[in-house]
Amino acid sequence: MDIAAIDSRLFASISGHAISSKAKESYRQYTAFELTYGEVTPKAVETFLSRVNPKQGQVFYDLGSGTGKAVFYAALQFPFRKCVGVELVPDLHRASQEVLAIYDKEICQTLDDYRRTQEISFIQGDMFDADIADADIVFSHATCFGPDLLLRMRRTLEGMKPGAHAIIANPLKIESDALEEILVEPCDMGWGTATLRYYRRIGGQ
Repeated sequence: MDIAAIDSRLFASISGHAISSKAKESYRQYTAFELTYGEVTPKAVETFLSRVNPKQGQVFYDLGSGTGKAVFYAALQFPFRKCVGVELVPDLHRASQEVLAIYDKEICQTLDDYRRTQEISFIQGDMFDADIADADIVFSHATCFGPDLLLRMRRTLEGMKPGAHAIIANPLKIESDALEEILVEPCDMGWGTATLRYYRRIGGQ
């Protein structure tokens, strides 16, 4: 599978940065800084997901999925049964839907049998309202979140099932009796280096 060629076909005509910059003005409940747009690369997704060893049939969520890059890279490189992106900004969500249409029409049927059965979907809404109870692995590019938004993130992640993992790009630790921090490391993203914090959901729901 040529990930670079697929990536080019899916995203060549989509500029998430331009879409995000134009849309930020509509969201007064969040600052422009909190809505900073950042993209991942296939290599970054391969690197950070490998740390939690995804199993065949598991479910992946990207909270703040933008144009859908992490969702597609996860689906293409790992045996997830289901990959879901949750995005607040309608224009970014629409872009992810456009990319999904290209994927379904031109890419999916050229892949192996397992990937032709994967479920890939995108939800337009606030990540903090997302139901991630079926998630096995959650990622969020939350580099610009301060303590208040990380508190809301904590409440969302506490909705994961025991044993599920969360990978959060943010230099600040999320303090929670229900989340065990298992690793902290830098990771090269599309825009530079981020601090990734890996958590495991412990205890009961």
